[in-house]
Amino acid sequence: MNSILLASAGATAWDEEGRLQGSRSLPLSDGGRSQMRQLAGQFKEMPLRAVYTGNSRHCLESARIIAQGTRVPVRCLQTLSEVNQGLWEGLRLEELERQYARAYRLWLREACAVRPPHGETMRQAYERVRQVVASLSRRHNDQLVAVVAPRLLRALIQCCLRGLGPEAVWEIYREDASWEILQIPDTLIGRA
Repeated sequence: MNSILLASAGATAWDEEGRLQGSRSLPLSDGGRSQMRQLAGQFKEMPLRAVYTGNSRHCLESARIIAQGTRVPVRCLQTLSEVNQGLWEGLRLEELERQYARAYRLWLREACAVRPPHGETMRQAYERVRQVVASLSRRHNDQLVAVVAPRLLRALIQCCLRGLGPEAVWEIYREDASWEILQIPDTLIGRA
């Protein structure tokens, strides 16, 4: 069984303002850089083989901060990009609730039942996650790799690795900068 060190990307100004970032590429805020430097110190002695992340600026910057102390390469994968929230991106939660009240309430109750306008569903993002995790597991058999993911995608990865469906995303979702090592189930990579 393989493992992934799953770390959250640091915060951006939009995170700190309570805005949905989605697929927008924004830099880390000063607070986000500080978060990542604190996390990075915890990885120095870990036997990481690579750090994978999506292509947004805050994810790449977060991954590079982590990789500096471990001296492993950072690899960017489009499939590790945050859930595309379409026209909702940039809105504060109270704006989202006011402008898309019915869809927003349904999204919080049944995450897979809603697709933001010009965005993707949680189920679509979850399928992306399943494929990339299986691919990383095959590529790095019995090696520890880090995945630095934005908040919502991190929750979907956690759902996937814990055997939960994407509908459990809001039960898992956290806004803090944290990390954990998760086992990749054999069933995900076709071994069972």
